[in-house]
Amino acid sequence: MRILFQKDSVAREIADLLSRADSEWRRDAERLRAEVVAIQGSFFQLEFDRVNEKLSLLIHDLEKLLALNVRRTTFLEALDDFIQTAEASVDFCSGATAATSTTPENDRANIEQITNELCENLSSKGVRLMQLQQAAEMAVAHFSVPSTVKRFRRRQLGDQGEPTFEDLYARLAALVDAPLPNEDDFPGAHGALLQRVRYAEAAELQLLEDIESAPTTSEEQAKRLLSLKARLADLQHSRKQLALRVIRNYLDIINARFMGHENDLKSLIRENRTDDLRRMADSEWVGWKKDVSALERVIGVDLRLRLRPEFGDLERKALALDGRISKYLREADKLKRHETKLLAKLQPFANWLTTVHGDLDQLETEPPSSERDHHVRAIRDAYRQHAKLVGKLQALRVDDRAVRLCTYCVNLV
Repeated sequence: MRILFQKDSVAREIADLLSRADSEWRRDAERLRAEVVAIQGSFFQLEFDRVNEKLSLLIHDLEKLLALNVRRTTFLEALDDFIQTAEASVDFCSGATAATSTTPENDRANIEQITNELCENLSSKGVRLMQLQQAAEMAVAHFSVPSTVKRFRRRQLGDQGEPTFEDLYARLAALVDAPLPNEDDFPGAHGALLQRVRYAEAAELQLLEDIESAPTTSEEQAKRLLSLKARLADLQHSRKQLALRVIRNYLDIINARFMGHENDLKSLIRENRTDDLRRMADSEWVGWKKDVSALERVIGVDLRLRLRPEFGDLERKALALDGRISKYLREADKLKRHETKLLAKLQPFANWLTTVHGDLDQLETEPPSSERDHHVRAIRDAYRQHAKLVGKLQALRVDDRAVRLCTYCVNLV
């Protein structure tokens, strides 16, 4: 089948892109980040921050494109499953029809029941496929979910199996007359409400395509269809306004949460609470970013374009805060490595001072002599070699153990 061949070709290209992202692009991004950080001292801080933020934006755009391609992979897998299901169903029913072509009427009724069940299964998969297609931002030429289901039904039951104009009209009219979802019925579940909206849109589009391809037998039916399409357009407009209102309300909540996280994270940075900062950055802050990404995915392409300034503002603020967190953690890690090196030297130094303290006590009891003076000068010269280490330990923000040892060493001298 041509669609499957093209689908497999596109899927291979996407798989190659995702593979290269893991093997090349993310690694290149990490290398560039490391190089930018390494030359930080060669620039004014504002210039460095500008370059670093630009790199962060490019990496963020790369991750968004990769996420889009992951959604496209999911869509293509669902498309393959839909087509394979349709083909398998056709083969099964074709065999059943051939085997029962001379059977009584009740056998034909059984075949019609099986066909209806398979069509419902295909239609359900088709609605999900249309939702995935919207999230994937892809178009498939010469393919339609309703047409595929219709061809399947017609192949099994002939024109007699086709739903009539009145059947389709009644089903679409029921959807148009259904009340819009109430925001109060989805407290704190904006995503679920938006999913309900998208599901309703997909079901209406599928029915509309069916009814427009169904033959009308009178002018009166054509007028009724025009009237129903006008009501459907009004419903879709109202639904879009509802979606915008829900999204903007949720964006207000998202912004409020951001301000709270920003204040908390900045406070942790000021207070040098590195462990608490890591914990919050890996939990609440990551959760906030996931919620923003989930909202972008669920609202669809048209609304996402309409709300691009709002999402752009969120991205800029999040990247700036991410940069501040990353900078602090890099400096904290560097300080920790430096502290670890000093701590490795500290205990041997403390042991040396203890030994020297005993030697000095012994020298105080000895009478003056050239040998005694030589021993004292040797101790003094050895200590001077450690003076730099003592100065670093006194100036460093070290843990309690290091502070105690440092104080002990200085008191011994």
